[in-house]
Amino acid sequence: MNHQLPRASFKAIQPAYQKNGLTHVVYVSHATHHPDDVFAYGREAFNCFKEKRYLATIAMASAMVEVILNKDTRMGTLPPAWRTLTMRLVRAGKKNGLPVDKLLDVSEGFTAQSIAFIDLRNKIAHGNLTGLIGFEGSGTPDYSPQARKSALKQLAKAETFVVEWYNSSPDVQEGRITGRHWPVP
Repeated sequence: MNHQLPRASFKAIQPAYQKNGLTHVVYVSHATHHPDDVFAYGREAFNCFKEKRYLATIAMASAMVEVILNKDTRMGTLPPAWRTLTMRLVRAGKKNGLPVDKLLDVSEGFTAQSIAFIDLRNKIAHGNLTGLIGFEGSGTPDYSPQARKSALKQLAKAETFVVEWYNSSPDVQEGRITGRHWPVP
């Protein structure tokens, strides 16, 4: 029986299997401690990026973070409605010990009205490509180096958040997530 704590990390992808510049994948040691929804959004974000579907990459990577911020038991009793990804939710995550600092750019802080991670998610989710270099007007963001860079940055932030969350969450570390399902409140 494996008595080691569940751990998440980045594992290198063999060069022959790398696609669109992705060189690593998130690896979790105890798959049954990793919720299905978090896994599904992470897999979709990763696969969308490999296939140059940058709008979908951003949406899926952002949803993966939003799921955790809504379901981690450290967030306390949630309102009956789903909480969308906002600075209020991110600040609540910080207050409750979730690694939301991984979502920040170097120049950003928690006192700001918003952060780039949320702004990009909101623009994509609401169909507002105005001002997004590589998305607006091109019609084909899969050929845009700027769109690729934006999507990769969003994916990297989300994956780093997930790795840190998995390694620090009592839901994971204390076995509250079982059979890939979140604990029932």
